[in-house]
Amino acid sequence: ILYIEDDLLSQKLMQNILAKQRPNYHFFAATNGQEGITLAQQIAPDLILLDQQLPDTTGAIIFEQLQNHERTRHTPCIALSGNTLPEQINDALRQGFSAYLSKPIQISQALLTIDQVISQGREAKAE
Repeated sequence: ILYIEDDLLSQKLMQNILAKQRPNYHFFAATNGQEGITLAQQIAPDLILLDQQLPDTTGAIIFEQLQNHERTRHTPCIALSGNTLPEQINDALRQGFSAYLSKPIQISQALLTIDQVISQGREAKAE
């Protein structure tokens, strides 16, 4: 799992949650969009958690750039944001995000969503 998030506390929280609750997942983190794109192309993660407000760009722009690269085109992405307006959530889903998680993250919902999206991504690769 690659988490593209500029808030180091949020990164650490997600890393700790996954280490305790899902130790079989490998965790990688990037603090800005460009670093995230580079890392995604290097490691080809099963899932990208993508903050929608990054210091260098927006999550929507990073998602679009990931879609334009062969190696990351089919990598499922979950949008994360403090914005909880239905139109913002619907915009992200229409853009192609696999799911949308609102901050502050609800741990049980986040784990369920992550598991579902990774499972769907693995099924799609097997086809």
